[in-house]
Amino acid sequence: MPYTYLIFRAKRPVQVGSQVDEADVTPIGTSKEIRALFHAVIPELTWDDTGGAGYYKVGDEEFIVSLFEQGPIHMAVSATGHSPRGFQGYLIEICAAAGLFAVDDGLVLGGMLRL
Repeated sequence: MPYTYLIFRAKRPVQVGSQVDEADVTPIGTSKEIRALFHAVIPELTWDDTGGAGYYKVGDEEFIVSLFEQGPIHMAVSATGHSPRGFQGYLIEICAAAGLFAVDDGLVLGGMLRL
């Protein structure tokens, strides 16, 4: 089952449930920098030649990560597959390590938000 998250770096506290716009966020980096963040948390993730798709398979855990640049303020990350731990757990670690937050249909991950 695929899940798509928008990843942001907050300039200021953002209330959960509020609309996030350009005034609230700052660029998160290039695709190369984002791949490096993923590699720091998931070193087993291998990227295809374009750098847009990463593949993870260790034991029973398996998923594919696709990065889509959406402009200077955020990127979309899509994960497809099944993992007992779940891609979401890895994404939480990535967000925490880099000071980012991710949003998917109202679900907010990361430590940069304030209520």
